Amino acid sequence: MGKLFQKNRWFYIPYLFFLLTSSIILLVFKKTDIHLYINNIHCNLADFFFKFYTHVGNGKVIAIAIFIMLFFSYRNTIIMAISTLLSTSVLLLFKEVLFSNIDRPKLVFSKIQQLYFVPGIEVHTSYSFPSGHTISGFSLFLFLALISKNNYLKFIFFILAFCIGYSRMYLSQHFLIDVYVGSIMGVFFTTLAYYWGSNWKNDKLDFSLLNTLRIKKDDSQAKK
Repeated sequence: MGKLFQKNRWFYIPYLFFLLTSSIILLVFKKTDIHLYINNIHCNLADFFFKFYTHVGNGKVIAIAIFIMLFFSYRNTIIMAISTLLSTSVLLLFKEVLFSNIDRPKLVFSKIQQLYFVPGIEVHTSYSFPSGHTISGFSLFLFLALISKNNYLKFIFFILAFCIGYSRMYLSQHFLIDVYVGSIMGVFFTTLAYYWGSNWKNDKLDFSLLNTLRIKKDDSQAKK
């Protein structure tokens, strides 16, 4: 596990800095005060960007990514699927059972102060904790960092993951604590699944759908 962190420190170190900074902020300030501060910082360009970019954390994007990975590596496809299954199961447990009564910013602030909402966005009111989009975003971009050999790309993938989490707060869909815990879940389950799956001793798992189709094509031509 130590080697995994070392090889991907360009993602993990910035992420740990994010966790440390967020931990201090959460300990010092109320979640409503934190959200008001974020909500007061907005502009048309950011509205446009986060309005669309937040959808990268949609579960459908993860499903598409898993399908595309079939053409590159069966092993990585299985790892992504396991990571998604684990994080989704825990997410549903949290949202539907353990913390089903936690409201989102729109409802919390409805009797306190008017928030700024980005035009054209449907802002939800319930099932706030944790942020599912953040789980998916950190899971996806950490996985891409893990399979990438370029350190600069690993850092860029962290920035892209962070922006998913920030978009959920910018759009007033979640509080910082929701994003904070969501990121932990995404990183934890993806790291666990990758560490486990990368140690499977089966060479066939390193094949892909393209390899399989090519082999079948060669076999059919050989029979002719």
